[in-house]
Amino acid sequence: MPSLLNSADRDALLARVSRLTPDLAPRFGTMSPHRAVLHLIESLEVPLGDKQAKPAFFLVVWAHRLLLNRLLNQPWPTMKPKPGYVAEPVDPAVWGADVGRLVDLLDRFAQPPATWPSHPQIGRLTGTQWGVYLQRHMDHHLGQFGV
Repeated sequence: MPSLLNSADRDALLARVSRLTPDLAPRFGTMSPHRAVLHLIESLEVPLGDKQAKPAFFLVVWAHRLLLNRLLNQPWPTMKPKPGYVAEPVDPAVWGADVGRLVDLLDRFAQPPATWPSHPQIGRLTGTQWGVYLQRHMDHHLGQFGV
């Protein structure tokens, strides 16, 4: 199963990130490319220990734990594209800095943390589960823009 902890899988994601541009329209969902980059940055900061995330209400964690097998092993759902989508303007310097931050965070997974924090909405995950979950999350959002 593809994982962010596997160098070949991580390199493939990095190549896809390099093809992402701020003017791409989503094939599904409502996020702009820039919002997706910021969302992915936040999702990588938590397992690397750069950001503390407030744990969700225990019932939310319990429900997500029930769905963990699906999150790790089955296709993720997609939504319909938002009608009349208009790309959000983003300063090229800001775009470059944010994509650079995303790439730096991905590169840090070459040396994964010795201990893994709990996921704020799923709870305790092993390093292997974090790697698979994050790879699938990145794949989902990059696929949102056809890259």
